[in-house]
Amino acid sequence: MASPTVLVIDDNEDLAENIAEILDDVGVEVRLAKSTDEALEAFDEQPWSLVLTDVRMPGRDGLELLSIIKRRSPGTPVLVMTGYADRHTLHRAHESGALAVVNKPIDVEALIELVDRVAKAASPVLIVDDDVSLCSNLTDIISEHGGMLPHPAANIELARRLAEAIDFRAALIDLRLP
Repeated sequence: MASPTVLVIDDNEDLAENIAEILDDVGVEVRLAKSTDEALEAFDEQPWSLVLTDVRMPGRDGLELLSIIKRRSPGTPVLVMTGYADRHTLHRAHESGALAVVNKPIDVEALIELVDRVAKAASPVLIVDDDVSLCSNLTDIISEHGGMLPHPAANIELARRLAEAIDFRAALIDLRLP
């Protein structure tokens, strides 16, 4: 099975690098981003087993990033980390689809356990269909049932790139692709 991939977003570079080193030591592939814009670029480059984002950052915050990620890829698990876990922030995070809210300072053992659990629980499923609406509907249905992480692809080239990067457990493929 391929190593889990985690996208870590935090404007505090020292903290982000510490998290990356810790996760790297347990076999997790990590990429760092310092802003929402940088994170969205990285997010679009490859599928991620997990996204870990800070809440308070300059420009667009981590909760806005969470909403964007959930619109683009509803099955991608997102953990939100914050040093300011007030009731309003917790409510917004959970309403936006956060898997969990992790308090700063980070409990390293709990983070490693959570990343491991998410990586094992999410069975990746490839959906290949040129009908974008059908792909979206199937992604939503699969995401709602939990335990499966859908990865839609609208063409063969994207499906091939995804298949090279991810060890899929199942695939739904339109047999009449152009």
